[in-house]
Amino acid sequence: MLVYIVLFGVVLSVGIIQYSSCTTIGIESNNGVYITKSFVVFCLVLLSVTFVEAMRAVTVGEDLTGYLSWFEYYKAVPLNIDTLFDFSAFEPGFMLLYKGIGLFSTTDRAFIVATSVIITSLNLYFLFRNSKDFYLSVLLFFGFNHFFTSMVSLRQYIAIGIVMWILPSLNDKKIGRAVLLGVVSFFFHMTSIIATILMFAAYFVRNKKRIIPWFSSAAVFFIPVSGALFSLVTRFFTKYQFYSLGDSGRIGSLRIVYILLEIALIIYAYFSKGDEDEYTEFSFLLIPAIACGVLTSIPHLFRVGYYFDYVMLLMIPKIVADSKYNRIALTCIVIIIAIVFFAYYLSVNPGDTIPYEFY
Repeated sequence: MLVYIVLFGVVLSVGIIQYSSCTTIGIESNNGVYITKSFVVFCLVLLSVTFVEAMRAVTVGEDLTGYLSWFEYYKAVPLNIDTLFDFSAFEPGFMLLYKGIGLFSTTDRAFIVATSVIITSLNLYFLFRNSKDFYLSVLLFFGFNHFFTSMVSLRQYIAIGIVMWILPSLNDKKIGRAVLLGVVSFFFHMTSIIATILMFAAYFVRNKKRIIPWFSSAAVFFIPVSGALFSLVTRFFTKYQFYSLGDSGRIGSLRIVYILLEIALIIYAYFSKGDEDEYTEFSFLLIPAIACGVLTSIPHLFRVGYYFDYVMLLMIPKIVADSKYNRIALTCIVIIIAIVFFAYYLSVNPGDTIPYEFY
Protein backbone atom coordinates (compact mmCIF):
# COMPACT_ATOMS: atom_id res chain seq x y z
CA MET A 1 0.00 0.00 0.00
CA LEU A 2 2.89 2.35 0.75
CA VAL A 3 3.97 2.28 -2.90
CA TYR A 4 0.53 3.48 -4.00
CA ILE A 5 0.50 6.24 -1.40
CA VAL A 6 3.94 7.44 -2.51
CA LEU A 7 2.87 7.31 -6.17
CA PHE A 8 -0.28 9.30 -5.48
CA GLY A 9 1.80 11.74 -3.46
CA VAL A 10 4.11 12.22 -6.43
CA VAL A 11 1.15 12.84 -8.71
CA LEU A 12 -0.31 15.31 -6.21
CA SER A 13 3.00 17.13 -5.89
CA VAL A 14 3.31 17.83 -9.62
CA GLY A 15 0.45 20.23 -9.10
CA ILE A 16 3.12 22.65 -7.89
CA ILE A 17 4.44 22.69 -11.44
CA GLN A 18 1.00 22.61 -13.02
CA TYR A 19 -0.27 25.68 -11.21
CA SER A 20 2.99 27.62 -10.98
CA SER A 21 3.15 31.04 -12.58
CA CYS A 22 5.75 30.06 -15.18
CA THR A 23 4.58 28.84 -18.57
CA THR A 24 7.78 27.18 -19.77
CA ILE A 25 10.58 25.18 -18.18
CA GLY A 26 14.11 24.72 -19.42
CA ILE A 27 16.10 26.21 -22.26
CA GLU A 28 14.90 27.18 -25.69
CA SER A 29 15.70 24.51 -28.27
CA ASN A 30 17.30 25.13 -31.65
CA ASN A 31 13.94 25.44 -33.37
CA GLY A 32 12.69 27.95 -30.85
CA VAL A 33 10.40 25.61 -28.89
CA TYR A 34 10.32 25.70 -25.12
CA ILE A 35 9.53 22.72 -22.90
CA THR A 36 6.11 23.59 -21.53
CA LYS A 37 5.24 22.92 -17.93
CA SER A 38 2.25 20.82 -19.01
CA PHE A 39 4.60 18.53 -20.94
CA VAL A 40 6.86 18.22 -17.89
CA VAL A 41 3.85 17.28 -15.75
CA PHE A 42 2.80 14.70 -18.34
CA CYS A 43 6.26 13.12 -18.45
CA LEU A 44 6.59 12.96 -14.67
CA VAL A 45 3.17 11.36 -14.29
CA LEU A 46 3.70 8.94 -17.16
CA LEU A 47 7.08 7.75 -15.91
CA SER A 48 5.88 7.37 -12.32
CA VAL A 49 2.69 5.48 -13.13
CA THR A 50 4.38 3.28 -15.73
CA PHE A 51 7.18 2.36 -13.32
CA VAL A 52 4.76 1.21 -10.63
CA GLU A 53 2.61 -0.78 -13.05
CA ALA A 54 5.57 -2.32 -14.89
CA MET A 55 7.52 -3.35 -11.79
CA ARG A 56 4.66 -5.09 -10.01
CA ALA A 57 4.81 -8.74 -9.07
CA VAL A 58 2.65 -11.33 -10.83
CA THR A 59 0.44 -11.44 -7.74
CA VAL A 60 -0.70 -7.82 -8.17
CA GLY A 61 -3.99 -7.89 -10.09
CA GLU A 62 -6.43 -10.78 -10.01
CA ASP A 63 -6.41 -11.38 -13.78
CA LEU A 64 -2.67 -11.11 -14.32
CA THR A 65 -1.81 -14.75 -13.66
CA GLY A 66 -4.44 -15.80 -16.18
CA TYR A 67 -2.99 -13.49 -18.81
CA LEU A 68 0.48 -14.88 -18.13
CA SER A 69 -0.76 -18.46 -18.50
CA TRP A 70 -2.17 -17.62 -21.91
CA PHE A 71 1.08 -15.85 -22.78
CA GLU A 72 2.89 -19.13 -22.15
CA TYR A 73 0.45 -20.85 -24.46
CA TYR A 74 0.31 -18.36 -27.34
CA LYS A 75 4.02 -17.69 -27.58
CA ALA A 76 4.50 -21.37 -28.44
CA VAL A 77 1.51 -21.78 -30.77
CA PRO A 78 1.71 -20.66 -34.41
CA LEU A 79 -1.11 -18.33 -35.33
CA ASN A 80 -3.28 -18.82 -38.38
CA ILE A 81 -6.53 -17.26 -39.51
CA ASP A 82 -8.63 -19.76 -37.57
CA THR A 83 -6.88 -19.24 -34.23
CA LEU A 84 -6.42 -15.50 -34.75
CA PHE A 85 -10.14 -14.91 -35.17
CA ASP A 86 -11.27 -17.42 -32.58
CA PHE A 87 -13.05 -14.84 -30.44
CA SER A 88 -13.94 -17.46 -27.84
CA ALA A 89 -10.35 -17.20 -26.57
CA PHE A 90 -8.91 -13.71 -27.05
CA GLU A 91 -9.48 -10.98 -29.56
CA PRO A 92 -7.01 -10.99 -32.50
CA GLY A 93 -5.34 -7.74 -31.49
CA PHE A 94 -4.36 -9.14 -28.14
CA MET A 95 -3.21 -12.42 -29.68
CA LEU A 96 -0.93 -10.45 -32.01
CA LEU A 97 0.34 -8.52 -29.00
CA TYR A 98 1.17 -11.81 -27.29
CA LYS A 99 3.14 -12.93 -30.33
CA GLY A 100 4.81 -9.55 -30.75
CA ILE A 101 6.08 -9.51 -27.17
CA GLY A 102 7.22 -13.13 -27.56
CA LEU A 103 9.45 -12.13 -30.49
CA PHE A 104 11.59 -10.03 -28.15
CA SER A 105 11.28 -11.91 -24.88
CA THR A 106 9.35 -14.86 -23.49
CA THR A 107 9.58 -13.85 -19.84
CA ASP A 108 6.63 -12.85 -17.68
CA ARG A 109 8.37 -9.58 -16.90
CA ALA A 110 8.47 -8.65 -20.58
CA PHE A 111 4.72 -9.13 -20.84
CA ILE A 112 3.99 -7.06 -17.73
CA VAL A 113 6.33 -4.24 -18.79
CA ALA A 114 5.01 -4.17 -22.37
CA THR A 115 1.34 -4.11 -21.42
CA SER A 116 1.98 -1.52 -18.69
CA VAL A 117 3.79 0.81 -21.10
CA ILE A 118 1.01 0.44 -23.69
CA ILE A 119 -1.85 0.99 -21.22
CA THR A 120 -0.35 3.97 -19.40
CA SER A 121 0.88 5.62 -22.61
CA LEU A 122 -2.45 5.27 -24.42
CA ASN A 123 -4.58 6.49 -21.53
CA LEU A 124 -2.39 9.24 -20.12
CA TYR A 125 -1.48 10.65 -23.53
CA PHE A 126 -5.17 10.75 -24.44
CA LEU A 127 -5.90 12.76 -21.29
CA PHE A 128 -2.89 15.00 -21.91
CA ARG A 129 -4.06 15.88 -25.41
CA ASN A 130 -7.79 16.17 -24.75
CA SER A 131 -8.38 17.34 -21.18
CA LYS A 132 -8.84 20.97 -20.26
CA ASP A 133 -6.79 20.23 -17.13
CA PHE A 134 -4.55 17.17 -17.40
CA TYR A 135 -3.60 17.33 -13.72
CA LEU A 136 -7.21 17.06 -12.54
CA SER A 137 -7.91 14.30 -15.07
CA VAL A 138 -5.00 12.24 -13.74
CA LEU A 139 -6.12 12.69 -10.14
CA LEU A 140 -9.59 11.48 -11.14
CA PHE A 141 -7.96 8.59 -13.05
CA PHE A 142 -6.69 7.49 -9.64
CA GLY A 143 -9.73 8.55 -7.63
CA PHE A 144 -12.30 6.88 -9.88
CA ASN A 145 -10.42 3.55 -9.80
CA HIS A 146 -9.12 3.52 -13.36
CA PHE A 147 -5.53 3.18 -12.15
CA PHE A 148 -6.17 0.00 -10.16
CA THR A 149 -8.46 -1.48 -12.80
CA SER A 150 -5.87 -0.86 -15.52
CA MET A 151 -3.65 -3.41 -13.73
CA VAL A 152 -6.46 -5.99 -13.87
CA SER A 153 -8.49 -5.50 -17.06
CA LEU A 154 -5.53 -5.29 -19.43
CA ARG A 155 -7.35 -5.85 -22.71
CA GLN A 156 -10.14 -3.46 -21.86
CA TYR A 157 -7.83 -0.64 -20.85
CA ILE A 158 -5.90 -0.99 -24.08
CA ALA A 159 -9.27 -0.78 -25.83
CA ILE A 160 -10.29 2.25 -23.74
CA GLY A 161 -7.02 4.00 -24.58
CA ILE A 162 -7.84 3.50 -28.28
CA VAL A 163 -11.60 3.95 -28.46
CA MET A 164 -11.64 7.24 -26.53
CA TRP A 165 -9.76 8.85 -29.42
CA ILE A 166 -12.95 8.51 -31.44
CA LEU A 167 -14.34 11.61 -29.71
CA PRO A 168 -11.64 14.08 -30.83
CA SER A 169 -11.45 12.37 -34.23
CA LEU A 170 -15.14 12.93 -34.84
CA ASN A 171 -14.99 16.50 -33.61
CA ASP A 172 -12.16 17.06 -36.11
CA LYS A 173 -14.43 15.47 -38.76
CA LYS A 174 -11.99 12.57 -39.25
CA ILE A 175 -14.73 9.99 -39.75
CA GLY A 176 -12.47 7.39 -41.38
CA ARG A 177 -9.99 7.61 -38.52
CA ALA A 178 -12.82 7.22 -36.00
CA VAL A 179 -14.09 4.09 -37.75
CA LEU A 180 -10.56 2.63 -37.81
CA LEU A 181 -10.14 3.35 -34.10
CA GLY A 182 -13.42 1.57 -33.40
CA VAL A 183 -12.28 -1.50 -35.34
CA VAL A 184 -8.86 -1.62 -33.69
CA SER A 185 -10.34 -1.27 -30.19
CA PHE A 186 -12.84 -4.05 -30.99
CA PHE A 187 -9.89 -6.30 -31.80
CA PHE A 188 -8.64 -5.82 -28.23
CA HIS A 189 -11.95 -5.97 -26.34
CA MET A 190 -15.24 -6.69 -28.05
CA THR A 191 -17.29 -4.66 -25.57
CA SER A 192 -15.74 -1.53 -27.08
CA ILE A 193 -18.20 -1.84 -29.98
CA ILE A 194 -20.86 -0.52 -27.59
CA ALA A 195 -18.73 2.53 -26.82
CA THR A 196 -17.98 3.03 -30.52
CA ILE A 197 -21.65 2.99 -31.53
CA LEU A 198 -22.67 5.36 -28.75
CA MET A 199 -19.78 7.75 -29.42
CA PHE A 200 -20.88 8.05 -33.03
CA ALA A 201 -24.44 8.58 -31.85
CA ALA A 202 -23.29 11.25 -29.37
CA TYR A 203 -21.42 13.05 -32.15
CA PHE A 204 -24.40 13.12 -34.49
CA VAL A 205 -26.73 14.56 -31.81
CA ARG A 206 -24.18 16.88 -30.21
CA ASN A 207 -26.04 20.01 -31.32
CA LYS A 208 -29.42 18.69 -30.17
CA LYS A 209 -29.43 19.17 -26.42
CA ARG A 210 -33.11 18.22 -26.19
CA ILE A 211 -32.14 14.63 -27.07
CA ILE A 212 -30.76 14.13 -23.54
CA PRO A 213 -34.17 13.83 -21.75
CA TRP A 214 -35.44 11.58 -24.53
CA PHE A 215 -32.39 9.32 -24.41
CA SER A 216 -32.63 9.18 -20.61
CA SER A 217 -36.27 8.08 -20.88
CA ALA A 218 -35.33 5.46 -23.48
CA ALA A 219 -32.67 4.12 -21.12
CA VAL A 220 -35.29 3.70 -18.39
CA PHE A 221 -37.53 1.68 -20.70
CA PHE A 222 -34.51 -0.37 -21.82
CA ILE A 223 -33.89 -1.71 -18.30
CA PRO A 224 -36.73 -4.32 -18.20
CA VAL A 225 -35.66 -5.91 -21.51
CA SER A 226 -31.91 -5.60 -20.97
CA GLY A 227 -31.47 -9.18 -19.75
CA ALA A 228 -33.12 -10.71 -22.82
CA LEU A 229 -31.23 -8.39 -25.16
CA PHE A 230 -27.92 -9.19 -23.47
CA SER A 231 -28.59 -12.93 -23.81
CA LEU A 232 -29.27 -12.44 -27.51
CA VAL A 233 -26.05 -10.50 -28.07
CA THR A 234 -23.88 -12.99 -26.16
CA ARG A 235 -25.14 -15.82 -28.34
CA PHE A 236 -22.77 -14.33 -30.93
CA PHE A 237 -20.08 -13.13 -28.51
CA THR A 238 -19.97 -16.19 -26.27
CA LYS A 239 -16.84 -15.11 -24.41
CA TYR A 240 -18.86 -12.49 -22.56
CA GLN A 241 -21.62 -14.79 -21.36
CA PHE A 242 -19.86 -14.82 -17.99
CA TYR A 243 -21.00 -11.20 -17.51
CA SER A 244 -24.43 -12.62 -16.63
CA LEU A 245 -23.08 -15.25 -14.22
CA GLY A 246 -23.35 -14.81 -10.50
CA ASP A 247 -26.00 -13.57 -8.17
CA SER A 248 -27.83 -10.36 -8.91
CA GLY A 249 -27.16 -7.90 -6.16
CA ARG A 250 -28.12 -4.47 -5.01
CA ILE A 251 -26.47 -1.30 -6.19
CA GLY A 252 -23.42 -0.66 -4.02
CA SER A 253 -23.11 2.50 -1.96
CA LEU A 254 -20.18 3.82 -3.98
CA ARG A 255 -21.96 3.10 -7.26
CA ILE A 256 -24.88 5.17 -5.98
CA VAL A 257 -22.43 8.02 -5.42
CA TYR A 258 -21.17 7.65 -9.00
CA ILE A 259 -24.73 7.61 -10.35
CA LEU A 260 -25.69 10.72 -8.39
CA LEU A 261 -22.54 12.48 -9.58
CA GLU A 262 -23.24 11.54 -13.20
CA ILE A 263 -26.84 12.72 -12.92
CA ALA A 264 -25.61 16.02 -11.46
CA LEU A 265 -23.16 16.43 -14.35
CA ILE A 266 -25.90 15.74 -16.90
CA ILE A 267 -28.21 18.31 -15.28
CA TYR A 268 -25.40 20.87 -15.14
CA ALA A 269 -24.56 20.32 -18.81
CA TYR A 270 -28.19 20.51 -19.86
CA PHE A 271 -28.66 23.94 -18.32
CA SER A 272 -25.19 25.20 -19.16
CA LYS A 273 -24.82 28.03 -21.65
CA GLY A 274 -21.23 27.11 -22.42
CA ASP A 275 -19.84 24.75 -25.06
CA GLU A 276 -23.17 23.03 -25.60
CA ASP A 277 -22.05 20.60 -28.30
CA GLU A 278 -19.30 19.02 -26.21
CA TYR A 279 -21.39 19.03 -23.03
CA THR A 280 -24.20 17.30 -24.93
CA GLU A 281 -21.75 14.63 -26.15
CA PHE A 282 -20.50 14.00 -22.63
CA SER A 283 -24.00 13.94 -21.16
CA PHE A 284 -25.19 11.50 -23.81
CA LEU A 285 -22.33 9.13 -22.89
CA LEU A 286 -22.94 9.38 -19.15
CA ILE A 287 -26.44 7.91 -19.55
CA PRO A 288 -25.17 4.40 -20.44
CA ALA A 289 -22.71 4.71 -17.54
CA ILE A 290 -25.69 5.12 -15.22
CA ALA A 291 -27.55 2.26 -16.92
CA CYS A 292 -24.59 -0.11 -16.49
CA GLY A 293 -24.50 0.74 -12.81
CA VAL A 294 -28.22 0.23 -12.31
CA LEU A 295 -28.53 -3.08 -14.19
CA THR A 296 -27.48 -5.39 -11.37
CA SER A 297 -29.50 -8.20 -13.01
CA ILE A 298 -26.41 -8.60 -15.22
CA PRO A 299 -23.81 -8.85 -12.45
CA HIS A 300 -20.70 -7.92 -14.44
CA LEU A 301 -22.21 -5.35 -16.80
CA PHE A 302 -20.61 -2.61 -14.73
CA ARG A 303 -17.40 -3.41 -16.64
CA VAL A 304 -18.96 -2.03 -19.81
CA GLY A 305 -19.61 1.13 -17.83
CA TYR A 306 -15.85 1.78 -17.60
CA TYR A 307 -15.90 3.32 -21.07
CA PHE A 308 -18.57 5.81 -20.07
CA ASP A 309 -17.40 6.54 -16.53
CA TYR A 310 -14.16 7.58 -18.24
CA VAL A 311 -16.00 10.57 -19.73
CA MET A 312 -15.99 12.17 -16.28
CA LEU A 313 -12.20 12.48 -16.56
CA LEU A 314 -12.82 14.97 -19.36
CA MET A 315 -16.08 16.54 -18.29
CA ILE A 316 -15.23 17.52 -14.71
CA PRO A 317 -11.96 19.34 -15.61
CA LYS A 318 -13.81 21.06 -18.46
CA ILE A 319 -16.48 22.32 -16.06
CA VAL A 320 -13.76 23.65 -13.74
CA ALA A 321 -11.87 25.31 -16.60
CA ASP A 322 -15.01 26.87 -18.09
CA SER A 323 -16.42 28.05 -14.78
CA LYS A 324 -17.00 31.78 -14.32
CA TYR A 325 -16.83 31.35 -10.56
CA ASN A 326 -13.92 30.61 -8.21
CA ARG A 327 -11.83 28.12 -10.17
CA ILE A 328 -9.36 27.71 -7.31
CA ALA A 329 -12.14 26.55 -5.00
CA LEU A 330 -13.53 24.18 -7.63
CA THR A 331 -10.05 22.78 -8.29
CA CYS A 332 -9.56 22.16 -4.58
CA ILE A 333 -12.93 20.40 -4.38
CA VAL A 334 -11.99 18.06 -7.25
CA ILE A 335 -8.61 17.32 -5.64
CA ILE A 336 -10.30 16.50 -2.33
CA ILE A 337 -12.81 14.22 -4.10
CA ALA A 338 -9.95 12.38 -5.83
CA ILE A 339 -8.08 11.95 -2.53
CA VAL A 340 -11.16 10.65 -0.69
CA PHE A 341 -12.08 8.19 -3.44
CA PHE A 342 -8.50 6.96 -3.77
CA ALA A 343 -8.27 6.44 -0.01
CA TYR A 344 -11.49 4.44 -0.13
CA TYR A 345 -10.18 2.16 -2.88
CA LEU A 346 -6.97 1.62 -0.93
CA SER A 347 -9.11 0.27 1.90
CA VAL A 348 -11.03 -2.28 -0.20
CA ASN A 349 -8.24 -3.93 -2.24
CA PRO A 350 -9.72 -3.43 -5.72
CA GLY A 351 -9.01 -6.35 -8.04
CA ASP A 352 -6.46 -7.88 -5.65
CA THR A 353 -3.99 -5.11 -6.38
CA ILE A 354 -3.15 -4.74 -2.69
CA PRO A 355 -0.65 -5.38 -1.20
CA TYR A 356 1.74 -4.10 -3.82
CA GLU A 357 4.85 -6.19 -4.33
CA PHE A 358 7.81 -5.64 -6.60
CA TYR A 359 8.75 -8.50 -8.89
